[in-house]
Amino acid sequence: MRDISLQDGPPLALVEPRYLPAVFLSTFVVAVCASRIARLNRLSLGSDSVAIGVFAVAGTLRSLDVGLGPWPTVLLGTITAVGGGLMIDMIVGQTPRIFLKGELIAFAAGMPSIAVLLCHEIGTPPGLTILVGIVVGTSVRWRWTSWAPSRVD
Repeated sequence: MRDISLQDGPPLALVEPRYLPAVFLSTFVVAVCASRIARLNRLSLGSDSVAIGVFAVAGTLRSLDVGLGPWPTVLLGTITAVGGGLMIDMIVGQTPRIFLKGELIAFAAGMPSIAVLLCHEIGTPPGLTILVGIVVGTSVRWRWTSWAPSRVD
């Protein structure tokens, strides 16, 4: 969806052969370990935290490659990170977590996008830029995932 929105050639998922082994490996692990994974809430939170960082970095870098400005780049990086989880929740019939009280998913997705943009602007090497973005996204999502405003009576 991100690549279609950018209108810059075919979607990378259709032309990049390195994506396919990752999809097969992830599918295999979930199929084999689904019952165990469902019981491991911390593992689920950890993988979700890493995914937020990875997808935010991917969306931000793709937007920079196309030449978008700073705000559209951060917006598309955030949408890339949030969109996948939103679609998964809808497919399995759950209320998307982004709409649940106390979930700061969009914030957690925006922070790595901003970090990647800043690293890019100051000329940080690409590998370090990617690492910084993933670490920022993972730590923000992991640290603030359970915060919820207290009820005022």
